[in-house]
Amino acid sequence: MRKMLIASVAGFGIALGTAFTVATPNQASATTCVDGTKFWNYTATYTRGTGTIKVKNGAPICKDQVMVLESFELASTWNGKKVDGQSPNSTAYPQIKHAITTFTIPAGVSNFSKTVSVDVPEKCKPMQIDFYVGKGYDRLNNVNDDLSNNVNGFIYNAEGKCETPKPPVTPPVTPPVTPPVTPPVTPPTTPEVPETPEVEIPEVPAELPKTGISSMALPFGIATILGTAVAAIKRR
Repeated sequence: MRKMLIASVAGFGIALGTAFTVATPNQASATTCVDGTKFWNYTATYTRGTGTIKVKNGAPICKDQVMVLESFELASTWNGKKVDGQSPNSTAYPQIKHAITTFTIPAGVSNFSKTVSVDVPEKCKPMQIDFYVGKGYDRLNNVNDDLSNNVNGFIYNAEGKCETPKPPVTPPVTPPVTPPVTPPVTPPTTPEVPETPEVEIPEVPAELPKTGISSMALPFGIATILGTAVAAIKRR
């Protein structure tokens, strides 16, 4: 379907070639510029992750043109079959954009050729890579979605099986070791001994109490008593 569409559009361009100064694919030369907005004025080849684009017949384009190299991941339902040996069949859709690279082809450059890189899905997944004029696509729902500006594309089959990613191993969390807290040592409290109040001892007066006997008669009285006692002992 794409090859027929390209041929019919190219024929339409040839029919209108006399009405425009822009050359058609069959009329282009290194000295006549071509319309860079028309996808049929380019050729492209691919490797996985790169594409090389050229202007047909080495002709320059008339105006600067924004181009896109895009990679898609095919639906996991794809059975590996293609339409006309080129485009994937309906089981490959939807195709989801994986990555895109935008660049510009300058006007007036003869024999232009540029190799562009784009990120691609991992090899275990089927993918498609395409050049587009002007813009790319976030999603392709069928084979006709991108026919208006697609230069061409290439499909890569899946290689091997995808490994199921293993969840990251989280190391066990070791709780921080809290050192034992030693309670502060409180020195024993010595009870305060109350001070013993000083007892005042009254002074004994040196003077004997008066008994009616004078101090001068005291010795005589004692002697008399003693003498009487001795005399009594002797009488016994």
